[in-house]
Amino acid sequence: MIRKNLPFYFDLQSNKNRPINYLYPHERESLLHGYPVKGGKVTSSHKFSRDVAELRLFKADKEKPSLIILLAHLKSRLDPERIDPNGFERRQAELRTLLEIYKELEIVHPDLPIVVAGDFNGNASLINTDEEFKDLYATTPLKDVLEVSALPQEARATFYQVRNGARADGRQIDFAFLSPNTQALLKPGSAYVHRYKDEFGMEHDIPRSMDAKLNLPSDHYPVVFEIENLKLK
Repeated sequence: MIRKNLPFYFDLQSNKNRPINYLYPHERESLLHGYPVKGGKVTSSHKFSRDVAELRLFKADKEKPSLIILLAHLKSRLDPERIDPNGFERRQAELRTLLEIYKELEIVHPDLPIVVAGDFNGNASLINTDEEFKDLYATTPLKDVLEVSALPQEARATFYQVRNGARADGRQIDFAFLSPNTQALLKPGSAYVHRYKDEFGMEHDIPRSMDAKLNLPSDHYPVVFEIENLKLK
């Protein structure tokens, strides 16, 4: 969503047709033995489960964007067909391809602020990082905006899993990773996880039942931050 009266125009691109260089284990086995994978067709690679939207913001020069935001929704942990436990392999492949897109943009636009954000469906934070996200820290300078802002761990939960006994486990699975150029533009103290409010302006309690969770605008809480002194070319 883009506010109409902001002083720039935009271009939105899709990466939905980009291969993620991944086949499920049974598909790899089929190819290894010379059998077609499915429908009589050999599958060279799957694609993103839910695309990576690429938003470019401009002021005047269409060849020189002022900011690029990559918005992803990586593979969930669901595995109804029991072919990829917890969706680990495909989520890892999608993360690696997302990082490839970021690195390609970084080469073409080395001084450009870039944000890589979205629902990562796992712990991509710096502490106790899930295995499938470790390439993010090993191969890029990207940093989670909440980490850059030193937000307390207890304030970072973006999703609550409702458990039996009116218990809710909160964890951060939604992230906004900033390139070094973007980190320098982050407004101090602006980053936080928004908590939904009722009609009286009071924050809703943490949902401890499915009914309470369904009454919220979303089952995820938004990560909010401000970028200042952005030079719109």
